[in-house]
Amino acid sequence: MRSSARGSRIKSDAGRQNSDRAPLRRFLPPRSNRISWRGVLAKLEHRAALETNRNRSTGRWLPQRRRLARHRRGRGARGELDSATFEVMKRLPPLTELRAFEAAARHLSFSRAATELGVTPTAISHQIRLLEQYCGKPLFRRRPRPMALTWSGQQLFPMVRDGFESFATALAAVRAGSASGGLRVTSTNALAARWLVPRLPLWRKEFPGIRLSIVGTDAVLDLRSGEADVAIRYARTPPSDMVWVELARDTFHVVGSRSLVGVSRKAARPSDLARFPIIECEWPPTDFGAPTWERWEEAARAKKRKVPSLATSASFSFREELHAIEAVIAGQGIAILSDILVGRELANGTLIRLSDITLPGYGFFAVYRHGHPKRAAIQTLVSWIGSRV
Repeated sequence: MRSSARGSRIKSDAGRQNSDRAPLRRFLPPRSNRISWRGVLAKLEHRAALETNRNRSTGRWLPQRRRLARHRRGRGARGELDSATFEVMKRLPPLTELRAFEAAARHLSFSRAATELGVTPTAISHQIRLLEQYCGKPLFRRRPRPMALTWSGQQLFPMVRDGFESFATALAAVRAGSASGGLRVTSTNALAARWLVPRLPLWRKEFPGIRLSIVGTDAVLDLRSGEADVAIRYARTPPSDMVWVELARDTFHVVGSRSLVGVSRKAARPSDLARFPIIECEWPPTDFGAPTWERWEEAARAKKRKVPSLATSASFSFREELHAIEAVIAGQGIAILSDILVGRELANGTLIRLSDITLPGYGFFAVYRHGHPKRAAIQTLVSWIGSRV
């Protein structure tokens, strides 16, 4: 009896609770469509964030710049957008509209441009109008048929076309990561002009698929940042943080033009050299082992008795080694020059070695960074240069 009475009381209490909840069920969605409390809170927070972007007095939305500033306020300097960033953003051209313009100008048809880009002709027309508003001038003459470019459109089209072609070429080279994009090679001005450039036709004949871009400069370019793919550096020792291959080492000789010194099979004495104008190449003052006239005199005095002071009687001094070489070839004087840089003139007799006293030079090193994506093409170039030095 007690158990049955207790059971009936539990059932009656449960029924009373369900009857109390019954009015609430009318306002609740089905269980499958109910939103979790976490989702409700997220929506409320989002709504509160949106409300902060309204002007409290007028209820209108704030301009995009003020909305971004208010949204990022409180994040510190790292999260803020300064005025310089906005100025850069304003200077960026509308790339989507330019792409539509390039296709429409190339086909002279909105329909063909739409087919190429996978959009509707109406979208192309809308993008063209946006670009015309941006330029402030009409770019197409739509009437009478057929459609044609206006003068402004004719001025813009070649630049946009070439720009997109340059983008495509650069991106293809980056994605390929191989020799298809060519190699950017840097060396000193003298080596580029005197050795590398004259041999480029041979390279093009043997490796027509690898394009070379030559950067002649005496400044040391940063290979890690991509200023060049490979550098041919002239130094005593190679860099320790790069992949390097020693190509050659040069020797410095006292040379003069045949038109100035004549033809002689016998080495001249140091005193005989004083009869000619002396041309000096400037080297950094910190390079104490540079092949200068002072060092040559020291080497000559170790073998000869009478050695005049040629360094103090220099007629010309050139900071650029290339200029000194050209002056010697023109017969303006004698100088101490690298046998690699003037090897062609020594071989054909344009320049004559005047003394058997020589000075050691430096090494030519091909240098590139570790893990370079164009390593195969670089190794091909390095092997080719090493076989011809």
